[in-house]
Amino acid sequence: MIIRKVHLSNIRSYVDQDIELGEGITLFEGDIGSGKTTLLMSIDFALFGNSTKEFYERLLRKGAPRGYVEVVFEHEGETYTIHRALEKKGDKIVNPESYVLTPEGKIKLTSTQVRNYVLRLMGVDVESTRRKSLPVVKYAIYTPQETMKEILEGGDEDRLEVIRKIFKLDEYKVAVDNAEEVGRTLQMDGRTSKAKLEEISRIREDIEKKMEDIKAIEDEILKLKEEYGEAIKILEEKKREWENVQNLRKKYESLRVRIGSLEANLNALRDTLKSERGELEDIERMKSRLREIENKALEYEEYESKKADLEEKFKRLKDLEVKYTAVMERIRSLKEKVSKIEDLKNEISELSKRESRLREMISEIDELEERYKEIEDERTTVRGRIQSITSKIGELEEELESIKSLGGVCPKCKRPLTEEHKNKLIKETMDKIEDLKRTLSSLARKEALLKKEQRDIRKRMEELRSLQRELAALGERIRNVKMELVEAERAREEIEKMRGSIPQFSREELERVSIELKGVSKNVESLRALWNEYTALKKGIEREEILRKRMSEHEEKITSLEREIQKMQEEIESLGYDENLYRSIGESYRSAGERVSSLKSKISEKERFVVELKEDIKRRERTVEELERDFELLRIRGEFGEWLRRDFVEALKDIENLRLLAINEEFRSLFEEWFYELLGESDYEPWIDEKFRPVIRYQRFDMPLSTLSGGERTSIALAYRLALNTMVKKTLGLRSNLLILDEPTDGFSKDQLYKLKDVFDKMETDQVIIVSHEKELMNLADVVFHVEKVNGISRIRRV
Repeated sequence: MIIRKVHLSNIRSYVDQDIELGEGITLFEGDIGSGKTTLLMSIDFALFGNSTKEFYERLLRKGAPRGYVEVVFEHEGETYTIHRALEKKGDKIVNPESYVLTPEGKIKLTSTQVRNYVLRLMGVDVESTRRKSLPVVKYAIYTPQETMKEILEGGDEDRLEVIRKIFKLDEYKVAVDNAEEVGRTLQMDGRTSKAKLEEISRIREDIEKKMEDIKAIEDEILKLKEEYGEAIKILEEKKREWENVQNLRKKYESLRVRIGSLEANLNALRDTLKSERGELEDIERMKSRLREIENKALEYEEYESKKADLEEKFKRLKDLEVKYTAVMERIRSLKEKVSKIEDLKNEISELSKRESRLREMISEIDELEERYKEIEDERTTVRGRIQSITSKIGELEEELESIKSLGGVCPKCKRPLTEEHKNKLIKETMDKIEDLKRTLSSLARKEALLKKEQRDIRKRMEELRSLQRELAALGERIRNVKMELVEAERAREEIEKMRGSIPQFSREELERVSIELKGVSKNVESLRALWNEYTALKKGIEREEILRKRMSEHEEKITSLEREIQKMQEEIESLGYDENLYRSIGESYRSAGERVSSLKSKISEKERFVVELKEDIKRRERTVEELERDFELLRIRGEFGEWLRRDFVEALKDIENLRLLAINEEFRSLFEEWFYELLGESDYEPWIDEKFRPVIRYQRFDMPLSTLSGGERTSIALAYRLALNTMVKKTLGLRSNLLILDEPTDGFSKDQLYKLKDVFDKMETDQVIIVSHEKELMNLADVVFHVEKVNGISRIRRV
């Protein structure tokens, strides 16, 4: 992995900063607090996704609503970009967006998914839910100063714990704990197997008892089946008796129902005949009333005919009145239009004169619009020049401030800068500024005059446009008046045509017919009730013949029904049906049936119970088989649990100790190598004890680290860090050729600083990024960036 670019936006003291990086040794130097460490925090945030609330609050710039870190890196010939954003929401700071630009396209990921994506690129097999590989990879690429202090200055147990995590030796402890837990669980299973044996014995005893119950119940079933056979014979005999008496009862009931139906019909016919006799008496009374009112009813018919003739004549006269009134109203309306002809002609003459005057007044509007556009173009040119000159004045004022702050070298010619030359440059720049300001003032006055002229033209154009609107309204009025004049001429012609088509109409004739119609209508209304009664009587009398015929038919039916009822009553007496005998036979038959059902139910119940007992025995036999299998499995699991706790756990501990010794030996060798590489030939003998504590021996005595010089202590820390880096990359097979060092040379002598170049060459690392306040490191770096903070804002520039 080679980092090619880092972009910071609103990250701590950085507002907007781009840093281009390349291979070789890159140094970021600057004063303490200038913002060097922020760069390492940002790279750590992008690549490894620190996502705690406290870290977000430390990273986002104070007062900024949003910020982001973007890291572009190259890996195995492909380019990738990681983008991690921060945003303030309420009183919290969140990571609203994370994504990776890959050769295949953009992938949106969570912070954890970004971290795992980077780890997989480096060749680390990591699951999304595990975090153990992350610290290990970070130790190989970037070991923060706090972590090195924890390793070197902490207690032995704390140091061993960190080393165990780095080289994944803590997994052995997890394996031991898991083996102990599994072993205890399996041993408990072994103890459970005894309970299984007791349960198997109890179930077998229960099965034997149920087999005895089945034998006793089957004997009872045989006895019940014998009783059941005898009960069936009795039931069949009772059934035949019951069927015979039921048939007799059906005939008896059928005759009773039939007689009842015939008697109901007979009574209904008798009631109907009685009603018909009463209706015949009513018809005789109707005939008498009809003879009384017949003459008056005939008068109604004569008046009704006369009324129809008068209504037809009245309707014809009313239609003629409507037509006459419409023609006369139309003639009156046309005469009103004709009377306006002269007034309309005079109005058209006056309106035409006004229209001509307005056309002359608005003829200058086109010239004004053309002049307005010319002035606008000229103003645009003047404003452009004003903006250009204003910008130039600003540049010259910045240049003036720059000249005033110049040191002893001219930035243009690179020659020594005298005070006289400096004053000359200041005067020349100030003269240029004054000339530009005079030009700017002249252009401003010109722009103001043009603006005033535009304002005057706009005012005049608004007046003329008002006249244009009046002219348009005037033209519309002239058109309307001319249309009215045309309509008036047409009205004159229409009057002449209508004079010969006025219909002949007599209002006196209409009134006479109306009076006569009212008199006839009054007579019709006075006779209408009598006429309705006469009509109703005639219809009622017409039913007399039909009524007499129906009464004759009903009398014949009554005689027939009386004979049929008498015959059926005689047939009922010949049956000899006895209701008490019917009930006695029915009760005997039901009792025999209940006896059969009871025996059948008992047999079924006992047979079902036998089946249930046999099924229960089968289930219990299967349970015994399962318990025997469980017993054997629990016995084996118990023995295996004892083996895990007794043999396997001890083997894991031995393997862990051997692995720790191998790592310690290899680590000691690397530490010794880097120590001599940094310090050269020395009377000191470096060593790593079994607790991974760095030890320095002098003439066979162990030297306390506090007695060493600052440079010697720094050399020990860096040698330890480089040995750790080499071991971690080798352990993981990491595909990364990047090394980041934070303040690695505090207290180094110049000779030691010069040796660092050889150290980095032997590391065979393509890209080394160093953060330090040591300016002497500039000599060994391929690229140097200077970091400085001005007014709370950090900036990075290449030296």
